[in-house]
Amino acid sequence: MHDWTRYLSKLMRDGEIPAQDPHLLARGVIGLSAYVFAWYGPSTSVPLEHVRETVVAHTFSVVFNSAGEFAADAG
Repeated sequence: MHDWTRYLSKLMRDGEIPAQDPHLLARGVIGLSAYVFAWYGPSTSVPLEHVRETVVAHTFSVVFNSAGEFAADAG
C-alpha cells in the first residue's frame, strides 16, 4: 500500500493525474484490480476481455477523478 501511495503522490506532484487523497486512491486502485479475483473463475460466463476492459475503465475513472465534480456536489 505504501508503495502505491508514494507512486500516486509522485504522479500528482508531477501533474500527471489530478490531486486527490493518495491513500484513498491507492486503496481504490488496489480494490478495483483485486476484486475481480473474488468472483471470476473458469466457469464464469463473462469473457475475460470484457472484465479487463471494465476494470481498466473504472480504474481510469477513479485515478483521473472523473467523478470529482459529483463528489463535490454531494457534500
